[in-house]
Amino acid sequence: DRVSMRALFPGQQVVFQDNSPYGSLVVTESAGQYTFVENGVALFSTGNIEQVEETVHYAMAQRPDARRVLLMGGGVCGTAKEILRYGVAAVDYVELDPAVIRAARQFQPGVLADPRIHVSLTDGRLFVRQSPHRYDVVIVDVPDPANSQINRFYTREFYDQTAARMTAEGVLCVSLGRYENYLSDELADLIAVTHATLRGRFRNVLMLPAGKIYFLASDGPLTMQIADRIERQGIRTQLVGRH
Repeated sequence: DRVSMRALFPGQQVVFQDNSPYGSLVVTESAGQYTFVENGVALFSTGNIEQVEETVHYAMAQRPDARRVLLMGGGVCGTAKEILRYGVAAVDYVELDPAVIRAARQFQPGVLADPRIHVSLTDGRLFVRQSPHRYDVVIVDVPDPANSQINRFYTREFYDQTAARMTAEGVLCVSLGRYENYLSDELADLIAVTHATLRGRFRNVLMLPAGKIYFLASDGPLTMQIADRIERQGIRTQLVGRH
């Protein structure tokens, strides 16, 4: 099994493998960067500053005074820790597979150590239905909707449930479709469907083309002045900002 697993990841070292009720998790290492792959789908890579900053700051710049933030997925790559730079009171980080957290504590020690980060090992949609809290910002950091398990986070039903747990001017952030300078017909359809679904629930939807397409949705105002907002908070960034 180890031999066949190594063959699936040429040029990388398989440093962790675990099976859970939710699938097979593999962590590979290359040049000090760890990549988490579950059921053949790459979840995230550590040390990816672009992914961390874009995932966090596009949404948080809309509500820089946010007190409570909900993060679904991706927290162990550094996004949960990055959110804390805005001085929030709490980050509720939801991760379905406990194997992801076990691997993170082995290869990313300290990334979830701050007591303001509350880790919940459960399904994101179930958490939204049961949470007693209201959120100023909700960041959904999951892979593209390539299977039925992930598709559920791109539906009108999920957006309705999430909106019910947001403050009056709360912001929802979802992203998909990494691209360079060309949109395939398939990706264009995916973007159009996601945009239409969000517009069916929220008054305002902002679409930001970056490393991925980032959608910001809210019943309150949204702004393109991301760099201005970040600078006003005194937050120094490496990639997202006025460069």
